[in-house]
Amino acid sequence: MTLKKKNKMKKKLGLAPGSVVFTGDQRVEKVNLHYLNYNENQHKAVELTNHSDIVFQDVKNYIDWYDIRGLHDTFLIEQIGKQFNIHPLVLEDIADVHQRVKFEEYSTGILLVIKALEFNKENKTIEVEQISLY
Repeated sequence: MTLKKKNKMKKKLGLAPGSVVFTGDQRVEKVNLHYLNYNENQHKAVELTNHSDIVFQDVKNYIDWYDIRGLHDTFLIEQIGKQFNIHPLVLEDIADVHQRVKFEEYSTGILLVIKALEFNKENKTIEVEQISLY
């Protein structure tokens, strides 16, 4: 068992299922949230800088897309989960960046967890980043 897995287990030890705990290394200081609202005729893209800027709208005939970079802000993850009625186990899986690749169906949506691979030319290593889509 690697050191990363041991630290992950320590963070989650004794917590109830569905507890939102960030298990990764914080890569950005501030959470970046990009909001895209679009349909076949037009689109609006906004970069949000804090929690109070987030406006959840239900505009007919438009699709909303939220791109969150910086999952260390578990309060934000929980707020988005409440707003969209996302199952707590989904939120737990999103914050757990050591999650295995998976596809799960819930009554409120589908969770897809995949791994993005990037070759680091300087170190000659492959870097892995988790991408969660709900």
